[in-house]
Amino acid sequence: MDIILYFLRYVVWHYTRAIKDLFTIWINFIWFTFNFFSIPLLLKTFFSPWKRLGEERKGFFDVTFIIIDTIMRLFGIFLRSITIIIGLVFVILVIALGPVALTLWLVWPLIILYLLTKGLVIFIK
Repeated sequence: MDIILYFLRYVVWHYTRAIKDLFTIWINFIWFTFNFFSIPLLLKTFFSPWKRLGEERKGFFDVTFIIIDTIMRLFGIFLRSITIIIGLVFVILVIALGPVALTLWLVWPLIILYLLTKGLVIFIK
């Protein structure tokens, strides 16, 4: 009798509370991936020089400063663009894997039951 009650409690938990928690975990993964790649910060500093590298301005029209500053800004744009693209690819990947994880979670007990019965049938033969 206790085993049946335990099984019923598990099924109720598996298809109610755990699905809600899985959704929360999925949202946390999306948030983590988005912030791990610092996408908002990279967009905010998109046109800044890379790692604040550059020359010190010596006058109003300093050709060396203009050339090096332009190169550092273009380098910054290039590296930030690559990082943003990679970050967005991972965010899209995490978003796409959410429904896959939910589907696997919903079917997992059926897979376990199938494998247990298949194993028992092979064991009995």
